[in-house]
Amino acid sequence: MGEFEELMEKRDKEYSDGNWKESIPFATAAISVAIQATALAQNGRAWGRRYVGYKTDDPQERETMYRLARQDWRAVLKTSTNIDTRISAIKGLMLLPEENIPELCELGIREIKLRIPEYQRRENIKAELLNSKGIDVRKTNPEDAERIFLNAYETVERGIVIAGHLINNAGVCHLILKNQAEDKGEKREHAEQAIKYLKMALKEYPEDQIEHRRAAQKKIDNTLMEIGNSFE
Repeated sequence: MGEFEELMEKRDKEYSDGNWKESIPFATAAISVAIQATALAQNGRAWGRRYVGYKTDDPQERETMYRLARQDWRAVLKTSTNIDTRISAIKGLMLLPEENIPELCELGIREIKLRIPEYQRRENIKAELLNSKGIDVRKTNPEDAERIFLNAYETVERGIVIAGHLINNAGVCHLILKNQAEDKGEKREHAEQAIKYLKMALKEYPEDQIEHRRAAQKKIDNTLMEIGNSFE
C-alpha cells in the first residue's frame, strides 16, 4: 500500500468513526502526496515529449511536443516542492526554444543554494544548469561558452556524467572555432585542443554511458582524420 492509500485509509476510518475534524488532516496530507506524485509524472511526460520533438523531422510535431512539454514543466514549477523534480523541470525548459536561459539558470542556482546543504551535490547540480546555459551561449559565442564549461568542470565530482558533458562540450567549442577559422595553423590548434578535451571526456564518462562515449570517440576520430587530410 502506498502513502496516499495509507493516508486515505486513516482518513476513512476517522470519518466512519464520526471523527470528522480528525479526518481532515489525513485528507490534506493525501492531497499533498497526490500533488507531488502528479508533478513527478508530469515531469516524466515532459521529458518524453521533449525528446519526441527533438528527434522528429516534422516541424509541426516538434512544435506541438515542445509546447506540451513546456506546459508540463511550467505546471511542475507551480506545484512541486521536491528539489530534484524542480531542477529537472528547469533543465528541461532550458532545452526548449524561446525560453530565457539565463533567467532559468539563475532560478535553479537560487533554489539549490537555499535547499541543498551538501556542497558537492549542490555543485554537481549547479554544473548541470551551467552546462545547459553554456550550450545556449555556444550558439553565438563559443569562447564564452568554453569558459562556462571549464569553470563548472572545476567544481564537479570526477567520473560522473556531468563531468563528461562539460569537458565534451568544451571540446565542441573548439570544433566550432576550428570550422570558423581561416588560417590552417589556427584550425590545427583548435582541432588539437578539441581532441584533448574529448579524450578527457572519455575518461570522465562512466563505462555504462555507451552512447556518450561513442559520440565523443567519433568526434575524435573525425577530427584526427581531418587533421591528417586537410591541414598539411
